Amino acid sequence: MRIGLNLLFLTPDAGGGVETYVRRLVDELLRLDIRNEYFLFLGSTTSFTESANATVVRCNVNSHHRGLRYSWEQTILPLQVMKHGIQILHSMNYVAPIVCPCKSLVTFQDLSYREQVVAMPSKRRLGLSLFSGLSARFTDGVVTVSEFSKRSICAALNVPERRVRVVPSGPGWNATQPSRQEIENTLNKYAIARPYLTAFAGGYQHKNIPRMLTAFQSACKDLPHHLVLIGRLPPDVDLSSNVVRPEYRKRIHSLGHIPTADIYPILGGSELFLFPSLYEGFGFPLLEAQEAGVPVACSNAASIPEVAGAGAVYYDPLSVGEIAASIRSCLADSGLRKELVQRGFENVRRFSWARAAKAHIALYDEILSQ
Repeated sequence: MRIGLNLLFLTPDAGGGVETYVRRLVDELLRLDIRNEYFLFLGSTTSFTESANATVVRCNVNSHHRGLRYSWEQTILPLQVMKHGIQILHSMNYVAPIVCPCKSLVTFQDLSYREQVVAMPSKRRLGLSLFSGLSARFTDGVVTVSEFSKRSICAALNVPERRVRVVPSGPGWNATQPSRQEIENTLNKYAIARPYLTAFAGGYQHKNIPRMLTAFQSACKDLPHHLVLIGRLPPDVDLSSNVVRPEYRKRIHSLGHIPTADIYPILGGSELFLFPSLYEGFGFPLLEAQEAGVPVACSNAASIPEVAGAGAVYYDPLSVGEIAASIRSCLADSGLRKELVQRGFENVRRFSWARAAKAHIALYDEILSQ
């Protein structure tokens, strides 16, 4: 079978959950599936490792230019699909050719573009609403990563449940629990003092960082803990503003973008991981923290309880008081933290990139046989 993967949305500087999902899933597909042949449709500047069963088809379009990419996907990509004899085309990020000469699938991580808590330019929101709605209607099936996202897709886009398949992702980058020496070396590298809490800054306003900062200052006013933020700060966060009181500015550390290899040791050395997001279709950081052996206190919104399972303490992300109370209760109870770590290890076992890849391969067979 000749399977096409529409990866035109990937950009050279792509980051975050979508890139993690695509690169880990495609790597696993190519590793496990030696029976089928894959064709990776990529923009002009995006790199991807080729393999014996994968051919890169370079498309003359800059993936940064969303409008041009949408045009290419609707006009040129179907011609390329015919040229290469593709039998199933899987578009892995919302938008698929409306008129496709072969069987077609589209993946929706979530419906974030329909959520007002998720900041997004109106032009992009409108474009995604139009093209993703048509893609969900005219493809042969929709893949998503959580039951929460499936319910949203079926309700908002009027897609029958039988046409939406849930295939959970794996646990981020599948790193192992860091050793004590790895943790110490990494903490020294970034001059991180113990004890500390960790969180992912996330880069977007719906990550709810201002409320978390306020809750941290309230919960830790009589405690020595620092807070370490990994990743790019959202545009609504200024650590020198009134959100952070002067006496706490030396206790809140923003690391910005750091190598993936350093993330797990930093997580592993922390006493608590915070995830206050208002909206997630899945939530890789939850599994990454659990895999690193960190107790988790997180939001009860969207898909987050579905992913974190029994390995977390939950709070209302709109309530600073609840976030602060969760922080205090976790830091005050070492037994609870140990229990959350053990439950987290058990929860992560539910997720596997190999299982996700095998489920996709079976779905390709199923769609082609219809």
